[in-house]
Amino acid sequence: MRLGEKLRYLRLVEGTLRGLDREMTQQEVVRAIHSELNKSISQAYLSQIENGVRPHLTNSTRMLL
Repeated sequence: MRLGEKLRYLRLVEGTLRGLDREMTQQEVVRAIHSELNKSISQAYLSQIENGVRPHLTNSTRMLL
């Protein structure tokens, strides 16, 4: 499983765990990270990871996700 596929799968799992009965959108993930961890990541960056444009993460991003 590639990084982008794993991230999309984890959005599905997290959405299910939060009672949404669907995958979380990238924007919902951004808002959740900001409200729960007081950290930020952009939706565009998540999109790039999922689409394979950014195949590698920095350690700080890896820990954040």
